Amino acid sequence: MQERKQQSPRKFDFKQFINTNYEKELSAFVHRLGFSPDNALLRQALTHKSFQGEGDTVEHNGKLAVLGFNVASQIISSFLFLSYINFPSYAMRNLQEYLLSQKTLVNVAKSLSIPELIQTKFDLQDSSEEITENGLTKDDIIADSFLALIGAVHLHEGARQAGSFVRDFLIVQLYGQELESIIKFKNPEISLAGLLQQQRKEKPEARLISSSSRHTETPVYVVGIFSAETLLAQVASPILEKAKYEAYCSALTNLLKSNMPQPSELPYDKTSDSNC
Repeated sequence: MQERKQQSPRKFDFKQFINTNYEKELSAFVHRLGFSPDNALLRQALTHKSFQGEGDTVEHNGKLAVLGFNVASQIISSFLFLSYINFPSYAMRNLQEYLLSQKTLVNVAKSLSIPELIQTKFDLQDSSEEITENGLTKDDIIADSFLALIGAVHLHEGARQAGSFVRDFLIVQLYGQELESIIKFKNPEISLAGLLQQQRKEKPEARLISSSSRHTETPVYVVGIFSAETLLAQVASPILEKAKYEAYCSALTNLLKSNMPQPSELPYDKTSDSNC
């Protein structure tokens, strides 16, 4: 009796599935985020210019991405200004740049499964080839589509809804982060000394708390920053000077955040959507 050849299982074509069920997937996405149904602007926000054929009049998301960037910038800067009032201006710029960086935008977009819904001629799910054409990358397409989505929400749902969207999905990325890893502090020792002087506290002092394996390739130095006998921060590093610098940055961040107010209402919370 002749043996039958065992057929290999058919590979699931995710891209084909999305194409076939696009309307259902888009509707579920809109419902999941609490947006109004039948929103043509949201569809436009998820349509990249590469999706257009010759002579096609379908609107793409280019202009919406520009609007979304400006809207997100304004919302984020308002939040930082009201929340981090003691932070120097360059520190707030660092935080804003972090939130609007391509890496952050792409990570947030992927967490919301946005790449799956972007209409483009490129396969955003295929990681084998990163560059698409003319230096455009897949991350460029994803980041621009996420910004375009913010622009579409602002135009269709209103400024208040756009503010909530940016706060819930972008600004929230700061929570749990070590801000000193984002902020490029200039002269943290001097800044910390000035802040402590304002609070009538003793000037900061760096002390070596402990060290190990000094004469090996992997030494560890633990440096603490003290004000009198109060430990403000401590950091471990294989390089003594680096440990000292990072400890000053950490102490400065801790002190700046210690009395940080949390605004109960931001400007976009007060905005009336009737004029949008």
